Amino acid sequence: MVLLSTEVTAGDFKEIPLPGNIQISAAPDGLPADEAVFLGAWEGKWDRLPVVVIITRITTGGKVSGYYGWGKGRSFEAGSDKITGKIGLGKRDNKVLRFKYLSAKISFRVPKNGIGLKGKYKIDGRTTEGEFAKTDL
Repeated sequence: MVLLSTEVTAGDFKEIPLPGNIQISAAPDGLPADEAVFLGAWEGKWDRLPVVVIITRITTGGKVSGYYGWGKGRSFEAGSDKITGKIGLGKRDNKVLRFKYLSAKISFRVPKNGIGLKGKYKIDGRTTEGEFAKTDL
Protein backbone atom coordinates (compact mmCIF):
# COMPACT_ATOMS: atom_id res chain seq x y z
CA MET A 1 0.00 0.00 0.00
CA VAL A 2 1.30 3.47 -0.86
CA LEU A 3 0.14 6.57 0.99
CA LEU A 4 0.77 9.97 -0.55
CA SER A 5 1.71 12.95 1.56
CA THR A 6 -0.76 15.65 2.41
CA GLU A 7 -0.14 19.31 1.68
CA VAL A 8 2.34 21.14 3.88
CA THR A 9 0.99 24.15 5.76
CA ALA A 10 2.80 26.90 7.65
CA GLY A 11 3.61 26.04 11.24
CA ASP A 12 3.58 22.24 10.77
CA PHE A 13 7.29 22.01 11.53
CA LYS A 14 7.62 24.34 14.51
CA GLU A 15 6.81 21.48 16.89
CA ILE A 16 9.80 19.38 15.79
CA PRO A 17 12.62 19.66 18.35
CA LEU A 18 16.00 20.06 16.66
CA PRO A 19 19.42 20.79 18.17
CA GLY A 20 20.14 24.52 18.20
CA ASN A 21 23.65 24.27 16.80
CA ILE A 22 23.14 22.61 13.41
CA GLN A 23 25.80 23.64 10.89
CA ILE A 24 25.53 22.71 7.21
CA SER A 25 28.95 22.23 5.62
CA ALA A 26 29.85 23.45 2.16
CA ALA A 27 30.01 20.81 -0.55
CA PRO A 28 33.56 19.47 -0.92
CA ASP A 29 35.48 20.30 -4.09
CA GLY A 30 34.66 17.87 -6.84
CA LEU A 31 31.32 16.73 -5.39
CA PRO A 32 28.96 16.18 -8.34
CA ALA A 33 26.02 18.60 -8.51
CA ASP A 34 23.54 15.69 -8.47
CA GLU A 35 24.89 14.77 -5.01
CA ALA A 36 25.45 18.29 -3.64
CA VAL A 37 21.74 19.04 -4.20
CA PHE A 38 20.88 17.01 -1.09
CA LEU A 39 22.78 19.36 1.27
CA GLY A 40 20.49 21.50 3.42
CA ALA A 41 17.19 21.32 5.25
CA TRP A 42 14.11 19.74 3.68
CA GLU A 43 10.56 19.63 5.05
CA GLY A 44 7.61 17.51 4.03
CA LYS A 45 5.18 14.93 5.36
CA TRP A 46 4.76 11.20 5.61
CA ASP A 47 0.96 10.94 5.36
CA ARG A 48 0.00 13.66 7.91
CA LEU A 49 3.21 13.55 9.98
CA PRO A 50 5.48 16.61 9.55
CA VAL A 51 9.08 15.62 8.87
CA VAL A 52 12.36 17.52 8.56
CA VAL A 53 15.51 16.04 7.01
CA ILE A 54 18.70 18.05 7.36
CA ILE A 55 21.78 16.89 5.45
CA THR A 56 24.72 18.63 7.09
CA ARG A 57 27.64 16.92 5.37
CA ILE A 58 28.37 14.91 2.23
CA THR A 59 31.79 13.40 1.51
CA THR A 60 33.20 12.88 -1.97
CA GLY A 61 32.44 9.17 -1.45
CA GLY A 62 28.72 9.91 -1.11
CA LYS A 63 28.50 9.35 2.64
CA VAL A 64 26.02 11.70 4.33
CA SER A 65 25.31 12.79 7.87
CA GLY A 66 22.63 14.97 9.34
CA TYR A 67 19.39 14.94 11.32
CA TYR A 68 15.93 13.45 10.94
CA GLY A 69 13.04 15.08 12.83
CA TRP A 70 9.33 14.22 13.12
CA GLY A 71 6.20 15.74 14.58
CA LYS A 72 3.94 14.32 17.28
CA GLY A 73 1.98 11.24 16.25
CA ARG A 74 -0.87 9.32 17.86
CA SER A 75 1.43 7.05 19.85
CA PHE A 76 4.73 8.98 20.03
CA GLU A 77 6.12 12.39 20.83
CA ALA A 78 7.86 14.75 18.39
CA GLY A 79 11.61 14.21 18.23
CA SER A 80 14.78 14.20 16.20
CA ASP A 81 17.94 12.15 15.92
CA LYS A 82 21.25 12.04 14.08
CA ILE A 83 21.39 10.03 10.86
CA THR A 84 24.03 8.68 8.51
CA GLY A 85 23.46 7.36 5.03
CA LYS A 86 24.78 7.12 1.51
CA ILE A 87 24.08 8.53 -1.93
CA GLY A 88 24.02 5.89 -4.65
CA LEU A 89 22.45 5.13 -8.00
CA GLY A 90 18.72 4.51 -8.29
CA LYS A 91 16.86 2.29 -10.75
CA ARG A 92 17.08 4.90 -13.52
CA ASP A 93 20.74 5.80 -12.89
CA ASN A 94 19.69 8.88 -10.94
CA LYS A 95 21.24 9.69 -7.55
CA VAL A 96 19.29 8.56 -4.49
CA LEU A 97 19.97 9.42 -0.85
CA ARG A 98 19.26 6.45 1.44
CA PHE A 99 19.34 5.97 5.19
CA LYS A 100 17.72 3.80 7.83
CA TYR A 101 16.00 5.06 10.92
CA LEU A 102 15.14 2.35 13.42
CA SER A 103 13.45 -0.29 11.22
CA ALA A 104 12.37 2.16 8.49
CA LYS A 105 14.15 2.48 5.14
CA ILE A 106 14.05 6.07 3.89
CA SER A 107 15.10 7.39 0.49
CA PHE A 108 15.06 10.68 -1.40
CA ARG A 109 15.58 11.56 -5.05
CA VAL A 110 15.29 14.69 -7.17
CA PRO A 111 12.17 14.46 -9.40
CA LYS A 112 12.32 14.91 -13.17
CA ASN A 113 11.20 18.55 -12.91
CA GLY A 114 14.21 19.25 -10.64
CA ILE A 115 12.12 20.90 -7.91
CA GLY A 116 12.37 19.65 -4.33
CA LEU A 117 12.81 16.02 -3.35
CA LYS A 118 10.57 12.97 -3.60
CA GLY A 119 10.76 10.76 -0.54
CA LYS A 120 9.82 7.19 0.35
CA TYR A 121 9.41 5.77 3.84
CA LYS A 122 9.18 1.96 4.00
CA ILE A 123 8.33 0.01 7.13
CA ASP A 124 6.55 -3.30 7.76
CA GLY A 125 5.51 -3.73 4.11
CA ARG A 126 3.97 -0.26 3.96
CA THR A 127 5.34 2.56 1.81
CA THR A 128 4.54 6.22 2.33
CA GLU A 129 5.61 8.76 -0.29
CA GLY A 130 6.06 12.48 0.21
CA GLU A 131 7.26 15.63 -1.47
CA PHE A 132 9.88 17.71 0.34
CA ALA A 133 10.78 21.36 -0.15
CA LYS A 134 13.99 23.15 0.80
CA THR A 135 13.58 25.23 3.94
CA ASP A 136 15.55 27.55 6.20
CA LEU A 137 16.47 26.38 9.68
